Amino acid sequence: MMFSLHRYADRIKSFTKPILVFLFVATACAQTVLSLACEGVIPLTKPVFYASGVSQVVLFCGTVPLIMELAAECAYPVAEGITSGVMILSVYAINFVFFIAFMFPQASPRWMNWLLVSSTVICTPLIALYRERYKRLDVDESKQS
Repeated sequence: MMFSLHRYADRIKSFTKPILVFLFVATACAQTVLSLACEGVIPLTKPVFYASGVSQVVLFCGTVPLIMELAAECAYPVAEGITSGVMILSVYAINFVFFIAFMFPQASPRWMNWLLVSSTVICTPLIALYRERYKRLDVDESKQS
């Protein structure tokens, strides 16, 4: 499924943002179901656990190449390697802070589920409001003509 979405995004340049919004909304829904099940609001059964857990990972991992592509387009004429490096470094820094929380045994890990839900929900309108500009693609297409 993810491969087909990325193929469509490559062929139709204005289709990247709707795919990203869909993936983020679907990820937020799967994360919410898993968080509610972990809190005991809905029954935590093996099918619910596996379906929500696997789907949130698959859907979120589908956003990574599209986000990288969108960042490269946004930052053009800055080199793609620099753009990707800054994004990866920021992800590692956030993960470092996130995993430091495991060092405090008195802290309950339940907040982590809700942090994932809220971070996905916060990113969705930001991506929806972003105005796509394909400066790099426009330069590539003008050189081919």
